[in-house]
Amino acid sequence: MHARCGTGILTDKSDVYSFGVLLAELLTGKMAISSECKEKSLALHFLCSLKEEYLLEILEERVKEEGDVKQLSKVAEVARSCLKLEGDQRPTMKQVLQELQDLTTTTTEHSLIAGGPGGDQSPPLNTVGRRAFGELKAR
Repeated sequence: MHARCGTGILTDKSDVYSFGVLLAELLTGKMAISSECKEKSLALHFLCSLKEEYLLEILEERVKEEGDVKQLSKVAEVARSCLKLEGDQRPTMKQVLQELQDLTTTTTEHSLIAGGPGGDQSPPLNTVGRRAFGELKAR
């Protein structure tokens, strides 16, 4: 059930759910309601795919090329936590922001240690993370 289907009331936790849908859209390149997905709902398709450990199969090709598996898995886990059906089980937006900031910081530190500034390392945060982080900061 979507975050507001039961009551029709929007809450902070329904915003978190919507942000999870946004992350799933960025990771997969699919729209929230998609005829491409067996389940029609991207959120349900995304969660089922993660449960079956099919993350790499559902990622948009460009996302796979630009990000590394560890980063993408962490962003997918953030999305999964946002998409929990029970609102009280979802993180707050502040917690989501912290997780994405931690991912940015960890990746940047790894890049500096491994290759230094301007090295051949991947960018500090893959395209999905950068887009999601920017969207979250804009809220």
